[in-house]
Amino acid sequence: LAKKETSRLIRLSPQVGLTLPLYAGASSKVLLAHQSSSYINDYLSNTKIRKITPFTTPSIDKLNDEIKKIQKQGYSLCDQDVNIGLTGIAAPILDAKEKVVASFVVAGPRDRILKDKVKIIKILKELCARASFELGSR
Repeated sequence: LAKKETSRLIRLSPQVGLTLPLYAGASSKVLLAHQSSSYINDYLSNTKIRKITPFTTPSIDKLNDEIKKIQKQGYSLCDQDVNIGLTGIAAPILDAKEKVVASFVVAGPRDRILKDKVKIIKILKELCARASFELGSR
């Protein structure tokens, strides 16, 4: 829906409205991980993974493991699975019914994101919790 670009020399400028399969990218995976069990099982049963980069999730079994990890930790970190050299971290925004309605993602050059990963995750989860609270989530 929106993006904020940095003034640094190297920038990531994703196309607003760009769609990716749910198995690729931090934002997509965090949205998938917060769907109902029946939705996830149906998706896993009916999806064929097409590698976007050599780092795209290689199989449905691996994707299922990633979904469980995302659900447990509350965020998704995807390293180069959509674009070589780029890493993204995303967290979900929930509504009053505890349903995912959006995600917030921080993405950029791999070295920058991984260097500040712990700080980014902390801030990202706080922002998403605040946004979820505003939408009525506990």
